[in-house]
Amino acid sequence: AGRRRARARHRGSFVLEAFGEELAVDRGQMRYVDPRCATIRHARFHNLAIPHDDDKPMRQHNPCPVASIAEGEGDETRLNCRMNLDGVWPEPVIRCSRELVGNTPQELLVIDRITSASPIKVGFYLQSRFPWRQTAQGWITEGERARLTVIAAWESVSETGEKDFILGTKKPAYCLKLISPPAVSQNLSTRLVVAPV
Repeated sequence: AGRRRARARHRGSFVLEAFGEELAVDRGQMRYVDPRCATIRHARFHNLAIPHDDDKPMRQHNPCPVASIAEGEGDETRLNCRMNLDGVWPEPVIRCSRELVGNTPQELLVIDRITSASPIKVGFYLQSRFPWRQTAQGWITEGERARLTVIAAWESVSETGEKDFILGTKKPAYCLKLISPPAVSQNLSTRLVVAPV
């Protein structure tokens, strides 16, 4: 009695570290008694592909009616991780999955597949401690030791990289948001490439 359970609303999220620096961060690194936790636990503050309803990011079911456990294999140089997220999102989403494929330590391919009963937009959200800037290559965030380049292999209707809240560490956070056009079947492949600065 008296203990509170944390209920995640960001199934499928991940963090990315390279060259001793966090580049894609979990903004919810705080104690659950912190009042900011009630806001930051929502999906849009994590590294996810989020279905949109009326141009607003949906919220994952909470509690979730299904198990969503990642499976995969890898070692120091490669990663292949899959997560079935069917049942995590409300209607009109029918099917959802995420796959992370890395054949080298410098590159990760994020594959998000979402099927819905009616056309919806999907937002690809990525959080960083460092500002985002758009280049001809894609979107870049850069720390003191490492750089992350995000390259979407899909058409977007909206792209922003903005300062928009605070981390659990009470420092600024920066959110990259790429929005797809509406469709009933989305297959979003996004490359994340890291390099030393």
